[in-house]
Amino acid sequence: MTTHASERYTSRRLLAAETDLLDAAQRRGVEPVPAATFDRAVRSQHDAVASIEQREAARRLCLDGHIIACLVGPAGAGKTTTLRLATQAWRAAGRRVIALAPSAAAAQVLRDELSVPADTLHKFLHDSSAGSPTPLRRGDIVLIDEAGMAGTMRLAAVVSAAEAAGACVRMVGDPAQLAAVEAGGAFRLLVQHSSSAELTALHRFRDAAEARATMAIRRGDGPCAAAYYAKRGRLRLGETPLMAEAVFAAWRRDIADGLHSLMVTVDKRHALLLNERAQIDRQLASDGRHAATVPLHDGTVGRVSDTIVTRANARLLLTDGGRDFVKNGDAWTVVSIASDGGMHVRRPSAAVRLPSAYVSANVELGYAVTVHRAQGLTCDTTHALISDATTREHLYVAASRGRQRNHVYIAHDADTDEAHATVAKAAPTEAATTFTACVARTSRQLSATKLLTAASDMQPARHGKPVVDVSRPARRASSSF
Repeated sequence: MTTHASERYTSRRLLAAETDLLDAAQRRGVEPVPAATFDRAVRSQHDAVASIEQREAARRLCLDGHIIACLVGPAGAGKTTTLRLATQAWRAAGRRVIALAPSAAAAQVLRDELSVPADTLHKFLHDSSAGSPTPLRRGDIVLIDEAGMAGTMRLAAVVSAAEAAGACVRMVGDPAQLAAVEAGGAFRLLVQHSSSAELTALHRFRDAAEARATMAIRRGDGPCAAAYYAKRGRLRLGETPLMAEAVFAAWRRDIADGLHSLMVTVDKRHALLLNERAQIDRQLASDGRHAATVPLHDGTVGRVSDTIVTRANARLLLTDGGRDFVKNGDAWTVVSIASDGGMHVRRPSAAVRLPSAYVSANVELGYAVTVHRAQGLTCDTTHALISDATTREHLYVAASRGRQRNHVYIAHDADTDEAHATVAKAAPTEAATTFTACVARTSRQLSATKLLTAASDMQPARHGKPVVDVSRPARRASSSF
């Protein structure tokens, strides 16, 4: 007998990729960084910001000789600080570091933060499959950031290329945050079954109690987290228009106070609502001086002074003197609108003209960000508009961006007029209950290997043999994932 709708489907190719990753994690590859070299490199940095835990995690990444090793840590634990230390040590040992990320915007952050060559996983694999010589050589370190957002097949392909070249791979991320859109779960599996360094202390949040609240969301303790936000007036529930207006008003106040604030949403519908509200405010503030408009991809129109976001990589649209290009996820301010529907846009370090065809197909208003764009960002305050169907992973990312304060607004649209009025004035207990339900709802991806192992444990043996046997002993499981 099987539970209704309990069937899960995978492919032999996906299982093979997971097996290849697990096998590679058990093999040793390049020589580790000598301990004395690591110590000298870290001392030379004079990095008083790094904690003892971060230094020890960097040491483990550098002194490990396995093909794969992982760095895992919650939001705000200082994974980037740890990578700076490790990168300095790798360089001191004569190693090259090549950084990869799921998105071009994330790769740019790595390039800026670590001063290393960085690109997307897709670009790396595309160039390799096109017959270009691999950029890797023996002893290189391939650093994959936000590895939890990378698909299993991509990770396996990169590891295969690295091992063939005599390089090793270091994966960084948090399995409790957003997962890959494609088949994923491999990073979570590798954290359990590879050499892993784990960060636990949080450094981002000004309020230690808020740091503990984010960890409560991360581990699924909804009542504990809800109590924190409700007690401080940072948790509200109501109709979508009311909550959207509350988010916008709070965000505008923070911006006026000179804070770096984000409006974060879990879906594009809410992002569109907030973007249109912010645009109206910007237009009113300009006294109608910016009348010219151009149609955008999201169904809105763009005006001069609007904040917009580009939604597709365009490597031929060069910026910063040819050193950079227009990327998916880049935020810009509109400087002028051309008669053909193109835009001149700028950001602090770059300016570019976006052709009309690109604008109509790949440009949206960018006042609000979705959680997928927000993951990896840090700001002063966050105002997150979620729904009562939001999952723990989305809520965790949305509620962990701000150093000073993070607010959660739950949009709930009732079916009847009576319920409509009740929800509009929802009691704090109702907001806390809905928040707790969101924390209990998970969208995490499990690997095919993990699912098959669980199915094997649950189902009776057939003819004295287990239904499936994909068990594998872990070398070191330093995390609860």
